[in-house]
Parts: sequence; C-alpha cells; structure tokens
Amino acid sequence: MGVSVSRKLDVFAHRWGLDRLAFRIWRYNPRGLLRLYRHHAFDRRLGVNTRGYSDLRYEPTPAEEFREMLSTIPFDPREFVFVDFGSGKGKVLMLAAHYPFRKVVGVELWEDLHRIALENLASFRDRCDCVSEVASLRMDAADFALPEEPLVLYFFNPFPETVVARVLSNLRESLARAPRRIYVLFYGPVRRGAPWDRRLVFEASGFLRVLRDEPRFTIYTAS
Repeated sequence: MGVSVSRKLDVFAHRWGLDRLAFRIWRYNPRGLLRLYRHHAFDRRLGVNTRGYSDLRYEPTPAEEFREMLSTIPFDPREFVFVDFGSGKGKVLMLAAHYPFRKVVGVELWEDLHRIALENLASFRDRCDCVSEVASLRMDAADFALPEEPLVLYFFNPFPETVVARVLSNLRESLARAPRRIYVLFYGPVRRGAPWDRRLVFEASGFLRVLRDEPRFTIYTAS
C-alpha cells in the first residue's frame, strides 16, 4: 500500500513538474553552488550560454563528470562517432569536441535550444580549436539514423519513456545490421527508480550491459 501511494505521488509530482523544480531547488547546496559556479566559468571562458537552471527542459552536464565518464571507456576516440541525444544548448558537444572523435553530432528537438546551440558553437569555434568536426541537428531523436560506425552515445536522462524506447529500438536494429562497438553514457542525477528515471528503460532493453554504475551515471556497452 505504502509503495503504491508513494508511486502515485511520484507520478503526480512528475506530471506537474514539481519533481524537477524541487530537484533544482535542492541543488542550491554548497556542492550544487560550486557546480553552478563552474558552469558560469565555462560560459565566460568561451563566450557561450549553456546555463539552464531557469528552464525545466534543460540542464547542462558538469564538465568534470562528463570527462570522468569518457575516461571509463576503453576506446580510441579516433575510431568513434559521438552522438548527444537531447543536446540542448550544446555544452556536451563542445566538451566532446576536445576529443579526436571522427565526428560529434547533437540531436535536439526544441527549436529555441537548438538555435542557442548553433550560436554557442559559432562562438566556441572562434575561441577554441576543435579537434573534432561538430554538427547540431534539429530533429526528433527517434528519427535520427545512427551512423554505421563505432559509436559513443550520450543521454542526460532525456525525453519521454516512449521516445527513449524508440531510440533504443533503432539502436538494436542498427547493431544487428552493422555489428560494431557501441558505448552508451547515461547521466542521470535523479532518484533511482523514480518514474522519470530513464535508466529503467535502458535496463529493460535486453541488449545493454552495464560497464560502470555510479549514483549519478551509468555506462553501458551494446551487444
């Protein structure tokens, strides 16, 4: 009974955005403020705007955690294409561009976020030498055709469950057509098991194997 009531409250809070609002408020603790300062420092250094605490659709990935995730993968970036699903204002694209990937691609549905990402990338290219070619596409993630090359796929607890399921179905079909090395990076600083924790969809996929599991992120390999 208690579990059922708790889940109903979770669903209600998520439907009205109360969970995300409470999470944002909670993050203004000392550690969260330090992370916010680092976001601002990143933006000032590159002349970009990747902050997102006032927009419940978007939040930037902390640079240090992104680098930690990539450091876990036993791979040579020169052999891989990097794709960020739900790339928002493009911060992860800029972080990934410092690695020698074959290509870095962002996929974003919201037009206003995509427009900001294009502006950010233009400023980034002027101020920083990109190691990788970077592209940002405005489209539904479920319609994105995965390159038939080794892939690193990045997700920040993205989109509705149905869209995640379609993206993973596309990934399974692509892997069957062209077997290759694929790593999936999932960043999700949310409560485990909550209705909005998209790890639930990844774990139910049946073809993703956990390479590393941390409270704030999980790295999978596809096979």
